[in-house]
Amino acid sequence: MTPNTLKEILLKMEHYCSYRERSIKEVRTKMLPFHLSLNDENSIIEQLKDNDFIDENRLVTNYIHSKLFSASWGKMKIVNGLFQKGIATSVIEKTFNQIDKDDYLEVLNKTAEKWLLLNENVPDQEAKLYRYLMSKGFEQHVITTYKLKH
Repeated sequence: MTPNTLKEILLKMEHYCSYRERSIKEVRTKMLPFHLSLNDENSIIEQLKDNDFIDENRLVTNYIHSKLFSASWGKMKIVNGLFQKGIATSVIEKTFNQIDKDDYLEVLNKTAEKWLLLNENVPDQEAKLYRYLMSKGFEQHVITTYKLKH
């Protein structure tokens, strides 16, 4: 690759990373059509990191907050989404441990209450609520704790 071509690819990757947080895996996937050598890919990744276009800790923090508080996803669904982005489990767990457990349970409660409000007269309501909360990614023991309270 000529330096100009690498510079053009770097600019494209900067643009790609500038409008949404990206993981290294996502950037590598985006670079596949350019058929770069591993050294050139690594060089671009390092430049993106150095210029703060890629920061996986920031990505994980933003993703967790967005999916938990806006989409009302539970831990399992969030962790799976981050795992698909190629984020290391240790980074995910470290960031998730910073989430206040009361905030997490409040999201669960609000999600369950909203579902119950919309499904008042549904037969087998408890089982359907359980399945719904599981599909949102909440852990079984957390759902069971919620059900014991209400």
